[in-house]
Amino acid sequence: MKALLIYATNSGNTYYTALRIAEMLKSYGFFVDVRSAGDVVLDILDSYDTIILGSCTWNRHAATAKYEDGQLQDQMQRLVERSRGETFANKTFAIFGLGDSAYEHFCAAADHLEKFVALVKGKKVGDTLRIDSFPQPQEAIIDAWARSLVPLLK
Repeated sequence: MKALLIYATNSGNTYYTALRIAEMLKSYGFFVDVRSAGDVVLDILDSYDTIILGSCTWNRHAATAKYEDGQLQDQMQRLVERSRGETFANKTFAIFGLGDSAYEHFCAAADHLEKFVALVKGKKVGDTLRIDSFPQPQEAIIDAWARSLVPLLK
């Protein structure tokens, strides 16, 4: 099985999580290509059996000076926008998100990614992984989630 793991990060925590997931899947014999959302060209998605999407939840000020809580990281948002009108009906997707429960919209990036998968008619498998705050003390949770994907992706 070939998986493309696409991540978007600001502080490096989503990247750390992506690498952890990739290493776990590789230990089960998967080929996993890890790429930043900013480096992904849509045409390559056809080369993979599974797409794993991960983003941190980001808060930003809009051009209208309105504060927007619970957004996708900018590179992932641009990838989603570039995908408008595309259909990935034969693709399997898994989703993970990072956030902070102190904010109103905890792990909202994961919610945005779930909507994206539905929009492109992808097949989401497994539960969405939501990491609260830093991933390092939650490695066992990340590993268990990655292991739970193995039978779903084979």
